Amino acid sequence: MNFETLVERLHINPLVLNEINSWESDTELSKLLKTFRSAKNQERFLDHYAEVMVARHFISRKCKLEVEVQTPKGKRADLRVTKDNYSFCVHIKRLNLEQKTQKNLKVITRLRNLRKISRPFRVIIDLSKDLTDKEAQEVYKIAKDFIEKSKVSDKKNIINADGRILAKSEIFKGKGKNVEVYVLPKLWAVRDRDRLYKKLSNAYKRFMPGSLNVILVTSRLADAFDDFEKSLLDSTGFWSNKNHPDSYMVGWFNSDTKVDYINFRIWYRDCRKIPVEVRNLYRDYPF
Repeated sequence: MNFETLVERLHINPLVLNEINSWESDTELSKLLKTFRSAKNQERFLDHYAEVMVARHFISRKCKLEVEVQTPKGKRADLRVTKDNYSFCVHIKRLNLEQKTQKNLKVITRLRNLRKISRPFRVIIDLSKDLTDKEAQEVYKIAKDFIEKSKVSDKKNIINADGRILAKSEIFKGKGKNVEVYVLPKLWAVRDRDRLYKKLSNAYKRFMPGSLNVILVTSRLADAFDDFEKSLLDSTGFWSNKNHPDSYMVGWFNSDTKVDYINFRIWYRDCRKIPVEVRNLYRDYPF
């Protein structure tokens, strides 16, 4: 898939696109632009788009940027940002959609068609395994029949022809006239939390010695923020038990391809170690 096709498919905001195209003559920013244009699939494209959006944020704050800065250990920091004679390194990570996750999203989309049923229910469908499309059709058919004939508090194990449980369904009182559907994919939370911890760890390996290093993470998965917070702050998280002692500042950010915006939420392990010039760079962006 070429760059132009990806731009069209993801509806990249034209103002953003025009701005980053103007980076072609800039010694540092042209590196970002070249990498962005080299993407051959949607997930890589979105990885680089996240980097572009972070870079634009710092540029809007009158910062000077250096791109792909090599560390003494042969690794690279994504950006070195200089503001008011103070420099720090930024490491940008994005949790993308695994192949299995993409397959689960298709399954969820199919099951969400249950929302067309006109009953005032909130229905939880807890998947016992990653379903094939054929199994998803089977779950949909059985769940539809169950929802249409049941009442609040009813529960049902959805079983296939071989007697295996594919999903468990439970009905609660809803707020609207139609069914609200919540699909819980098998082990997503645990898997994504582990993946986010790994993202943080990989960023840590790229830290620039003797510098403040900031990790910024994003994802287009709707539930990833909660998993990210746990992967950072839980009792076994990235910052637990004095682990990763050189990490003092980690952030989560949201951006969009259609709308020109970026929002940040920042955690400080020890505010005293973060200069006010750095903290001020994010204060206009409530999460």
